[in-house]
Amino acid sequence: MSFSTVSKLLQAQITTNENPYHRIERFDSPFGVCNPWPGLKQSGVRWCRCGGGATQIGSWNIAESQRGKYDFRSAEDEYTGWMQRDNLIPTPILCYTPAWATGKQPYNQHDPPADLFDYFHYVREMAKHFRGRIPSYEVWNEPNGRGAFFRGRAVELARMIKAAHLAIFLEDPHALTVGPGLAGCDVTYMRRLYELGIAPYFDCAAVHPYQFSIHFTPDYWVDSLPCSLRELMDSFGDDDKPIWFNEFGFEADNTDESRENQANALVQAVIHFLRLREIGVEKMFWYNSKDWGQRFGLFDKNGYVRPSLGAYGTLISQLEGLQYAGDLPSKDARLSLFVDPKRYGTKQPGPAVVTVEAYREGKVPCKIQVDQKTALAVDRDGKSQTLPVADGTVDLQASRRVQYVHVDAAKLKYCPKNKPPKKRGGRKWPEQVECFVWAQLQVPQCTQRAWLVRGKINKIPVEVYNFRSEPNSGEISVKLADITASAPFCLAPMSSTVVNVRLELPKTLETECYAIEISGNASSKSLAPYTDSIWVADGPVIDFTGNSWCEVDYLQNTPAGSPSTSFGGEILYRFDLSRAKAATLQGMIGANGGKLWVMEASKDGKKFEKLAEAQSWPRNIRQDLTSYVGAPVWIKIHGDDCIIKRVVLCSEDK
Repeated sequence: MSFSTVSKLLQAQITTNENPYHRIERFDSPFGVCNPWPGLKQSGVRWCRCGGGATQIGSWNIAESQRGKYDFRSAEDEYTGWMQRDNLIPTPILCYTPAWATGKQPYNQHDPPADLFDYFHYVREMAKHFRGRIPSYEVWNEPNGRGAFFRGRAVELARMIKAAHLAIFLEDPHALTVGPGLAGCDVTYMRRLYELGIAPYFDCAAVHPYQFSIHFTPDYWVDSLPCSLRELMDSFGDDDKPIWFNEFGFEADNTDESRENQANALVQAVIHFLRLREIGVEKMFWYNSKDWGQRFGLFDKNGYVRPSLGAYGTLISQLEGLQYAGDLPSKDARLSLFVDPKRYGTKQPGPAVVTVEAYREGKVPCKIQVDQKTALAVDRDGKSQTLPVADGTVDLQASRRVQYVHVDAAKLKYCPKNKPPKKRGGRKWPEQVECFVWAQLQVPQCTQRAWLVRGKINKIPVEVYNFRSEPNSGEISVKLADITASAPFCLAPMSSTVVNVRLELPKTLETECYAIEISGNASSKSLAPYTDSIWVADGPVIDFTGNSWCEVDYLQNTPAGSPSTSFGGEILYRFDLSRAKAATLQGMIGANGGKLWVMEASKDGKKFEKLAEAQSWPRNIRQDLTSYVGAPVWIKIHGDDCIIKRVVLCSEDK
């Protein structure tokens, strides 16, 4: 297989700010791959996501196998032997936890560290060692879910993001904090992280918009969800932060047809993601360079090249440095115009490329109307041919096998007038914010959200961390439903404490999830304020989303899961209501396609009684469980493709 690549690393654009909340050092190339492998250089790929146990760079359990003893020799060998050789820019994933740091037996590398400062020190040493050579670091890999890669809740991850951001800034102020690398585009999980106050402590969001099929097609997973993520980020004031697709891919088996499908899907997915520049999608990383467990590689398990490598190289050579400007008219095919962003909109927009593709099998006739004599067409694998232009029209056959047609943008009979996408340079924060001291609401281990009891004086535990090398003191304030309270704190250097803020709640408050504002000050500066969500009820509240680490404590079987969703023919929970005198179960429950689902309850896990049934997609339900209090209760949801997005159990103690 032969192809040429004319892509080059564009000039680094550096935007700095005295404020420590945002620093940008960015290379323009959007094209990346997960993990290095010999032969990538010829493709023109520039970015390489690595670490997380797959490679040496970024892997905490390799760099610090003993506490306080850092060994970056293997990471350095990988950097010079792989990254520099193939002209790759690494984005290491800063995980997983070494045995000494988990504080748990048996050891599992996916447990969060027992001491947050251990993680902070590791990240700081990493950033110090590679200062000026690594422009971005990702905090953990796919932390959402039931512990596949992170056996902790969002509250633990939020702490780690904040700590990592500060560690990186201290040693390399221009490097970016990327994260979290969410499985899927999990907007629900990301919202919870925002509620926990991560907004000032990362530079761009990272998600994995996989589309588990053999063909690429624009749909909910790669359109609606990224747009929802953009809306979420904007609603929290992060409209200036970009989005990275840090993993995506399509599997291939050993058949020629499957390898062709993979190559076509790669190209169509990347072109589609380039169109999403308007919502801030900035970079994309194909998973994987080589087969590793699954067959997503540009190289197979034996190191043989798949057609997808050549297809990726051709795409990069054709579109590097160009920007999506809009679509040309076409009924059944998609003709997308890519232009030089520096010239587009001027009187001489210059050379441009039209990508020609279809989202269905077979060939689709289409036309490009352009006032020139000939047009150069390059196929998916880099082979070129000169096409005639008759009466101002280039006749083409579109298919899943993308073509690149070179035209003069000024001579197109129809040229899109799309505005250039918004430049997302990063967030700017007030200089008087103290970022190295931060507060976060403490959440009980049994739930994803804390709760308060109405009609009582509650002690609201707020964790306060001091990442400065000198003592710090100040005050923490909370506000809920026009009720405010505060409490002082005093911290030694590099330490944390829990401040209990006493808040008396009236009995008149409804049982619901309220906004609680956390703010404060330290050394005459304001802490970064944020608004969390907290339950107010008559007793303990258990609140978790489907397919979450918190859900594991209550599941009695192992249903399938996707981002913030559990699904399957049967889902069984067990809750301890032995101390309760009343209980209510709420949730977002239903079945795929609006099919029939049934909810049942049992006092012994054997004999079940029907509580409810319906034919619906997931919807809000509410069920009284008072007749089951005083003992454990089993809740079973079963049917054809049941879906659980959220479960909330409100109880009142005896």
